[in-house]
Amino acid sequence: MSFSRTLALATIKRDIARGILEGVLQAGHQTISLLVLIEVFVRNSGQSGDWAQAMVFSSSFIGMLLSVFYGPRLKPFGFRKATLVSIPLLCSGVFLGVAAFADSLIGFACLVSLAQAFPALKVPVQTQIYHENFPVRRRATYHGWSLMAAQVSTVLFAYFAGEVLDRDADYWPVLFAIMSASALLAAYFTKKIPSRPLKRTMTTNPFYSLRWLYKDRLFGYLISVWFMFGFANLWIYPIRIVYLVDQMGLSPLKVTILSSVIVEVARLMFLPVWARIFDRINFILSRMIMNAFFVVGIYMYFHAETLWGIGLASFLHGVGFSGGRLSWGLWVTRMVPKERSGEYMAVHVGMTGLRGLIGPFLGFAMLNYLKPFGNHYQNIAMISSGLFLLSILMLIPVLKYGKARDELSPS
Repeated sequence: MSFSRTLALATIKRDIARGILEGVLQAGHQTISLLVLIEVFVRNSGQSGDWAQAMVFSSSFIGMLLSVFYGPRLKPFGFRKATLVSIPLLCSGVFLGVAAFADSLIGFACLVSLAQAFPALKVPVQTQIYHENFPVRRRATYHGWSLMAAQVSTVLFAYFAGEVLDRDADYWPVLFAIMSASALLAAYFTKKIPSRPLKRTMTTNPFYSLRWLYKDRLFGYLISVWFMFGFANLWIYPIRIVYLVDQMGLSPLKVTILSSVIVEVARLMFLPVWARIFDRINFILSRMIMNAFFVVGIYMYFHAETLWGIGLASFLHGVGFSGGRLSWGLWVTRMVPKERSGEYMAVHVGMTGLRGLIGPFLGFAMLNYLKPFGNHYQNIAMISSGLFLLSILMLIPVLKYGKARDELSPS
């Protein structure tokens, strides 16, 4: 067994453990936090919760935006990459534990927002670990195993949490205690992943990485296209949950199943398929195929007249998400050498954070603006689907570059 294979296996074991635990956090961040916010704090306070819902949903993207500072500022201290990845998870666990004792809308919203923002800081450094520890032709497959583990725990915890909230919403602190413990354990297993320190010779100026937006024209163009369809997806995601609660009047369990469980099941089922596709074909073509699922899924979700129709739309959305999350985390590794992947990924994550910060607030503002023009939920869905369709067309001119810049190593 070669050193590289030993390194990959050691990474996989600990990354799967981390994935299982972060899957619990994923369910909490995507659905449970918003449900508790709406069902417990907004209704009890009698206040409009639009600002709080937008803040909670966008908080992880604030972390992404700030991630461009995280790695560069800590380079001089010589921390191992795995240590840098574990610190934000540790902080998240602390904030989730404190959030379990929150008794006001603003207190809960702020604590949950902090808990969700911190884990996003680690993404560029985490991607660099995958780039260094996994061989190029197996990278998506190996990373896909931890994602699959995360999907399983997300589905199970989302369903469990939905059942708990459906029976008695006052038990929500128990769910947050579980999420807090999961974050702390995830930090422990992450710290055990083999890794090297960030190179001290590299610049600590976080804005220096932004030069690749104009120096590498292909990268800059892809980032602009990604910004557009990512924007459309991020503003529609929290509206999906609000639509089921306010417009459809569904119970917490049904909301959880339709907005989270079905999506995660689809992601779990199709993750191995997307991993093989990503490892073997033009990565730009694979992104175009993924976006086609979003076009259909978003449109159908808000136009379906039955719960079965919404369920099918969620499934299609989940198929797109399955490949989308994998592609989002690894496409940069198909374009650049190992020593530059952290810089490129920092730009990519930072841009995701920017659109994620703006998107939910703009989405709710547009939803209110569109109220006089017929069904405002369907109108915003048509805009989102249209942006995804436009992104597919914009990727056609650069399709030929999807393989030209892949790493050629056969390892």
